[in-house]
Amino acid sequence: MPRSAPPLPHDPLAAYGLPAVVSGTRIPVPLIGTAFSVAIEAGLAVVTTTRRFRNAEDRSIEVTMTFPVPVHATLFDLQAQTGERRLRARAQSRSEARETYEEAIDGGRTSVLHEEVLRGVHQLSVAHVPPGAEIVVEASWAMPLAAVPGGGGGVLHIPVTVGDVYGRSPLPDSDDLFTHRRRAGGGPDRGMQ
Repeated sequence: MPRSAPPLPHDPLAAYGLPAVVSGTRIPVPLIGTAFSVAIEAGLAVVTTTRRFRNAEDRSIEVTMTFPVPVHATLFDLQAQTGERRLRARAQSRSEARETYEEAIDGGRTSVLHEEVLRGVHQLSVAHVPPGAEIVVEASWAMPLAAVPGGGGGVLHIPVTVGDVYGRSPLPDSDDLFTHRRRAGGGPDRGMQ
């Protein structure tokens, strides 16, 4: 009796060729690209992050993402481009900014809201991204370079996760609780609450 060839093993990398989707759904993730541009002059780094979003759904969506910015950096510019329209951020109090954003949502207009939810942790919301539309959001921040001991120049660290800002714990997320107490050395005290 002829033997058939054994089935090929499942290719675990095949999924990386497919578009990213929202967990548990077939809805595509709106973030389609991130790029960094760095300019350094006289020990000061200016970093511009460009994020590109696309609405692949058949209805208007709101995009919300959380991202890190170094705690010693100053975010000084935020712009969004959709089609020919360019939106430029203006600083407002938290409550006023939220009210302006909610009014735009109620009016069916595309609007962008940027908030620093924790020191070094920022949230970007883009409301009413039309079906098929792309929105490009550019955020620029500046900070001095960290000096290298021995006069070897400067170092710039661009965080890409919140763990890059606050550090990573060896504990599983379920056990990693922080209190607001300070240790004798000045750092945060890890422990159960």
